[in-house]
Parts: sequence; C-alpha cells; structure tokens
Amino acid sequence: MQTDFYEQVQNKDESLQTECYETVKSFLALKNVSPRILSTFKRSFSKKNITECVYTNAFYTGFPNYKTLMLCFDMVKDAAKNISYGKYDRKCFDCPPVWQPGRPRVLTTFQEFVLVLMRLRLGLFERDLAHRFEISESTVSVIFRTWIRFLRLELQELIITPPRDGLQEHMPKLFKEFYPKTALIIDCTEIQMERPSALDNQSSCYSSYKSRTTMKSLVGITPSGVIGFASELYPGSITDKEITVKSGFLALLEQDDEIMADKGFLIQDELAAVGATLIIPAFLKGKQQFSKEEGEKNKKVASLRVHVERCMERIKNWHILDKPIPVSLAGIASDIFIVIAALTNFHPPLIS
Repeated sequence: MQTDFYEQVQNKDESLQTECYETVKSFLALKNVSPRILSTFKRSFSKKNITECVYTNAFYTGFPNYKTLMLCFDMVKDAAKNISYGKYDRKCFDCPPVWQPGRPRVLTTFQEFVLVLMRLRLGLFERDLAHRFEISESTVSVIFRTWIRFLRLELQELIITPPRDGLQEHMPKLFKEFYPKTALIIDCTEIQMERPSALDNQSSCYSSYKSRTTMKSLVGITPSGVIGFASELYPGSITDKEITVKSGFLALLEQDDEIMADKGFLIQDELAAVGATLIIPAFLKGKQQFSKEEGEKNKKVASLRVHVERCMERIKNWHILDKPIPVSLAGIASDIFIVIAALTNFHPPLIS
C-alpha cells in the first residue's frame, strides 16, 4: 500500500516536470515566430500603455483627475519646447521640434512630463522607469533633473499668498468667527536625507527632534487650506525661529496680519517688527492648569491649526519623500520639494 502511494507521488512529480518543460519550450519557440507575437509577452507597461493609464488612473501622477492633469500640462507645454537638457540655460528655437538641432527625443513632451510625475508620486527608481519607458537610466536621470528645474521655474508662482481681500472672501466660517485676520497657518516639516560623509555637514543636518539627518522647510497655508508659502530646504539643525527669518517669510506679511502656529514658534518679536501678530496656544507659565478662557482658546487654535498637518500629509503622499533623499539629489532637493508643493495646490481645498 505504501509503495503504491510513493509511485503515485513520483508519477505526479514527473508529469508536473513534463508540463513545465513543455511550457518553457513553447515560450522559447515563440522567438522563431514573429516579433509581433513575442511582443505580447513583453512588459505591458510600455510608453503607450502608461499614457493610456494616465487618462483614467490618477494613481501614477498624483492629480485628482485627467482634466486637472492636462490643465497643468497645458501650463508648461509651450515653454517645455525650449528645454535645454542637462543645462540651466534655456534656448528658444523658432522652428518645429523636428528641425531643432541636436538628437531627436525618444519620448514626447507629454511622456517626459508623465515620467517625472511618476518619479515624484510613486518614488520609482530610475532603473524601473528606464525599463517601463524603454530608455536608458542616464536618459531618465537627465530628463528628471532637467524637468525638475524647469517645473520649479514654471510652477512656483502657484505658491503665493493671496491679497487680503481675497482671503476674506474665501475664508471659512470658523476663521471668520474667531480669527478673521488670519493670513497663514505655518509649520515646519522635515525630510529625511542620507548622511553626508563630511562630519561638519552631518552635524549641521542632524535633527535632534528626528534623531537623524534631515532637511527642513517652512510651509504656510491659507485659512482655506491652499499652500501660500513653501521655503527652500535648510539643514535639519536649524530652529523654527531661524528658518522663519532666513526663508523670507516675514517679507510677505502686511500690517495687522495674524499668523497661526504651534507653541514652538517663539517669533512674536519678529512678527511685531512687520506689524503682524502671532496666534499660538497658551502656556501654563508655572500654573497648575489653564483658566477656562485659555482652555477654550487652546481648543480653537488646535482645531484650526490641524489643517496644516493635513497639508503636510498631502505633501508626504508624494512617495519620492518616503526614502531618504540621496546626497546625489541634494542639489535639487529644494526644487523637488517646491514642485511637489505647487502640484499639491491642484488638489481641492482642505477646508470648505
């Protein structure tokens, strides 16, 4: 009885091996048929398929829908015709792309735009993108770096503090009731980076709050939840007060503006110098508990200030920021962050 069982198992193994062999043999035989049939076994994420996926799936680009994606592309497509790849200068050619000097581009302008969005949104490696778009890794690197600098120049104007009458017109009801002069809600966010090899750079980039090397930015949103200010990335050791002064944030403020922030922003004097007021939760200052008025104020400020945290979450949803920023991208890290902040403004407002 036991011998019959072993024979059945052995026969089944042999049949499976034969089936696998025939499958591999059939696949290899396709190489002798035609490239058209063989292409059906190649990766389905070709250049054409990526373009088609973008039409119906915002997963790859970070835009809420196709209409918004094309709105952004239409803003930059004309200027993109004069991109100088690998350089900072831009050349203008008064001729069709086919007649322009230099090697012809493998990808169209729209496909390069999508490639950059996929790198930002999904955090894909350059080798992965090279495989999907059927180009070399070096070409992916050149396209990404060139387009990031280009998009920074074209889209940074979307990050702007609106006129005060515009803020009042679109201000949510809760802000109008309690803090009607609020111009911006500010907070800092830190992006993890690879540890530099130089010890002095390690020291300047080390964040005691995160206990690792980071880059830090100051972000401000309007009461309706639109990003109205995004600073350059600074070393992680910089304080909230220092980044507020160095980033040029104070130059945007007007007389009687109110700025809402967390307790860590001790910038009352800096704001007073430009005629603005700081709104932060109350401190205990040696008392055992808050008074009733202070408790109510803290609740109001916390409930309104939380929207800047939601905005930070939107920024962090661009998954290129999931991994530590490599030292090789440190030169364009600020460009990447500001482009992401500008693209985030294409989403619906956080506060209705």
